[in-house]
Parts: sequence; structure tokens; C-alpha cells
Amino acid sequence: MAAVETELNGALLVDKPEGITSAEVLRRLERKHSIAKIGHGGTLDPMATGLLLVFLGKATKLQTLFLDGDKAYSGVIRLGLSTDTDDITGAVTSRDEALAALDGRDLSALARELEKQFRGEIMQAPPAVSAIKLNGKRSYELARKGVDVQHEPRCVTIREIALEFQNRSQLSYAVRCSKGTFVRSLARDIGGALGVPACLESIRRTLSGAFSIENAHPLDELLAASSIEPFVLPMEAIVEGLSKIVLSNDELTSLARGNQDALRNRQPDSQGPARPELAAVFDGEARFYGLVERSDAALHDWKVRCLVRVEG
Repeated sequence: MAAVETELNGALLVDKPEGITSAEVLRRLERKHSIAKIGHGGTLDPMATGLLLVFLGKATKLQTLFLDGDKAYSGVIRLGLSTDTDDITGAVTSRDEALAALDGRDLSALARELEKQFRGEIMQAPPAVSAIKLNGKRSYELARKGVDVQHEPRCVTIREIALEFQNRSQLSYAVRCSKGTFVRSLARDIGGALGVPACLESIRRTLSGAFSIENAHPLDELLAASSIEPFVLPMEAIVEGLSKIVLSNDELTSLARGNQDALRNRQPDSQGPARPELAAVFDGEARFYGLVERSDAALHDWKVRCLVRVEG
């Protein structure tokens, strides 16, 4: 019998296991703990493990903070093999077990060259098997029907990248990247730069926004618990790192009614290091009220992005 939870508003840091979808993680938590409203801050493929941010109750309004934010991953790229999905789970499209393109090359120096080549803004074509829509259809649906799917390259940012050859056919990686980056495409393109077929062998998300895998809980632990309340981060923790604006009760009441005068020419009460275009609004008792945003970090006129007031 499912546990009966009081309404929870906050986030869970889940260490997703391999072999299940992000949606299945939500279903299992929802069913076990009778959660009324649940969402996540960026999907992970079934083969992927690692940090999945799960939002509960009113905190689901904060999902886009992490859908839009940087993420970090680590794992292994397989050299000498390419697939139709750009990862090890797909159908093999080419093999090169000899890897003659690597003959006589200093692998350590080669890894440093690749880091320079792929750090910063790069153009990247998404995998054919992805959730991107083409003419109203998901790309993976078309690809699985045999349609030759070709995506236009798009600009993404690799903020940090570290590569190391474990052997001639396995290249370990650790990257921190912007929204829209496909690590499967990165693996494929690194192979292209080496002149060999390549695909993603393993992937683990280690960071999402300011949250680290080190603080995540295995899914089995959360499902075995009689209550998840002890594991839930409050909404104030979710927006930690953003600039803060503190409003009076009267200003908050006015804001809730659609009057945004209190946000005009308003400088933050404290300046956060992350996302200068956003600020978290608090009341005088340090309770989180909602998010506001501005079009230019040099301006002081804000508009409401979402209101997430928790009474009590």
C-alpha cells in the first residue's frame, strides 16, 4: 500500500539507475509515495545514470531553471564503432577495429588537442534518434521508421572538457556544457576529428545547475523509505545562488494581484553569482515567493516569471 504523504513542495536529488527512463523514475516515486504533482529538470536516456532533479508540488514551476541551465557528465567514448543512435545501444553502422588512424600518435597529446578543439562554442548536429521535432514528429519516431533524418548543426557551448585515453578504443570524458548539448553527438564528432567511427559507451550526469551527484540518493533508497519528506530540499535551497529581492507583505499582495510596481527600478537586496537575469523574491521572513526576470542584466526593471508562494 502506498504511503500517504502530506503535500510536499521541493526537490529530490535522485541517482537514476541504468535501464529505465526518467519518466519511469517519476512514476515509481509518484506511485510509492502518493505524490500529487511531480516533474523533473532534464531527462536522462535509459542507458544514462546519475543526477535527476525531481520536483514536487509547487516546485514544479521551477523546472525550467534546470532545463535551461548547465549540466556536467562523465563516462566513456567507444572508438572504432558507430551506431544509428550514436551510443552503444544502437544498431552498428560501421566498425574499425584496427584504428589505423591512431597509429604512431601520442595519445596523451592527442587528447589535449581534442580538448582545445571541442572547448567553447561549437557547431553540433543532434542525433537522428532524439526528441527534437521535425514537421510535428519526434525525430526518433521518424528514424525508427527508416526515414533518413538530418538535423542542421546548432551552436552549443562546452564550458569544460577533460579527455583521457584508457586504451586505443576507449576515451574517458568529463564535460560541463550548455543547454541543448548532446553528449552522444560529441562522442560521434570526436571520432570524426580522429578519423575513426565512435559512439557513446557510457554516460553519468554529475551536475545540474548547482546540484551535484554527491548529494543524490539512489532510487532504491527513496522507494524503500516509508516517507520521502526527510529527503526533500526546500524551495529556498533550489534557488540558492540567485540574486534576492525582499518585498513587504503589502508589496507581495500587490504582486499577486498583477501589480508589478514594486519591481520597477528595483536593485536586488543581495547579488547571487548565478543567472544575473533572474532573481528570487522572498518575504520578510525569508520565505521564497517566486522568480522574477529581466531582459538585460544592466536593467533594474523586473517582471514576474512565476509565483510559487507556500503559505504557513
